[in-house]
Amino acid sequence: MMRSLLRRIAPAVLLTCAAALHAQASIGELSAAYKAGLERFRLLADFGAPGAGESAPGSPGSTDGPREPYSLGDLRSLLMRGNPAAAAAAAALRAAEGDLSGARGARLPALGGSIQGAFLGNPQDAIVIPMGAFSQPPPALIPPADVTVFPAVDPTQYSFKLTGTQPLFTWGRINAGVRSAEAGVEAARLGLAKVEHENDIRLRGDLETLWYLAEAESILALQRRAGVRLAALAEQNRKSGFLTDAEYLDVQVRVKAVDLGIAELAERRERILAEIGALTGLPGLRLDQLALEPPPAGGTRETEASAEEAALAGNYDLALADAWVAVKDRLYSLARTQARALPDLGLSVELSYSGSRFPFLEKNWEDKGDYQVILGLGASGRILGDAVKAGALARAKAELEQARAQREDAERRIRSLVRQTSLGMDLARARIEYALLKQESWMANLDRQDTMLGLGAGSESDYLSLLMEALGGLAEAYGLLAEYRGAALTLEAIAGRR
Repeated sequence: MMRSLLRRIAPAVLLTCAAALHAQASIGELSAAYKAGLERFRLLADFGAPGAGESAPGSPGSTDGPREPYSLGDLRSLLMRGNPAAAAAAAALRAAEGDLSGARGARLPALGGSIQGAFLGNPQDAIVIPMGAFSQPPPALIPPADVTVFPAVDPTQYSFKLTGTQPLFTWGRINAGVRSAEAGVEAARLGLAKVEHENDIRLRGDLETLWYLAEAESILALQRRAGVRLAALAEQNRKSGFLTDAEYLDVQVRVKAVDLGIAELAERRERILAEIGALTGLPGLRLDQLALEPPPAGGTRETEASAEEAALAGNYDLALADAWVAVKDRLYSLARTQARALPDLGLSVELSYSGSRFPFLEKNWEDKGDYQVILGLGASGRILGDAVKAGALARAKAELEQARAQREDAERRIRSLVRQTSLGMDLARARIEYALLKQESWMANLDRQDTMLGLGAGSESDYLSLLMEALGGLAEAYGLLAEYRGAALTLEAIAGRR
């Protein structure tokens, strides 16, 4: 009878052993992938790496031009070649340089001229007193001949004028205009540098976020594999009556939540790829076209006080505010000078010719024209002042005060932003350390579950549930890394020039 019983239960035992062996193989594969992902996260969450503000430089790019897969160096090269925002800032700089050239040109002598020609259809005839028009004998003052009172007017008349002027003394108006234009050039130069700096930071930030998203997506893909396996076990247990419908649906919801997380990461990834494409001029950019290598978290390179000092010394917004204060100060000086009732002194030289013969082309032109050379020293200005200029002075003074207030506001905002960003970095670091500690706890529990499974006392469903929880926490931890690196780049962006 015992032999008959063994024959009946042997197939069931063999099936159970086979299922256990299959489960062990599946769990072992998932466990190995999870441990590799966790080790990868440990390496990236290295706060002892170079300063957090120093991103991986990337390769310099091919000498033949950027080619796929694009490195950070390739993308930087494309960014520098033809970014529209940088091109607009460069055009603004050229415009400011043109204004400066014009302001300096006011110091130089001005040379002008005019040419006029006229043709009279009915010219005035000569007025002549003919001989013999008076009684005999003629008066003593009238010779015995025709007397021309007014000569005939030629039908052609020409006028040429060459005028040169040189300002001698303008009470500082020209110099004030030049200084104002110089301040405008400096502001435009800072604006171009600011755009280039912000574009570079934005590109690096997008790439780093993309790098961490790719890591998180791989973790969620592994979590989905574990979820699919858990859902299959739940289906078997529900059919066998070991699982209620509510518990089965709870497993399905957990798996669907993983799918939702994967979809959200994919949507965010495509948005970032579109932004990188807009920055670099690569429309339709795909993830496989990029050479991705996430940088480590890095340590805090400087204290909050030193970060604030660096920001106040090199921040582009603050430097631009200083430049605009300088511009408004120059404009105020110019308006104050122009509002004075002081005449400008200048020298003028005029060389002119007018006559009925075209010079050098017609005969006897020297005898048919009038020549003039006029040297003049003059002064021009309003005796009682200029109400319009007085109004411009009041406006310039108000704009200078406004620029100074905006500069003060910019400095306060920068101090506040440095403080907030530093606090955000500290919080992100604490969260990452907490996430690592939780991962260690999950790893210990998974090892214990794995040991129990090896002894035939554990549950594969319990192991998979715990593994899904650990993988979900690991994916969220990559988001914390992205947050930490984003704060580090924000500090670098605030610091601006070094």
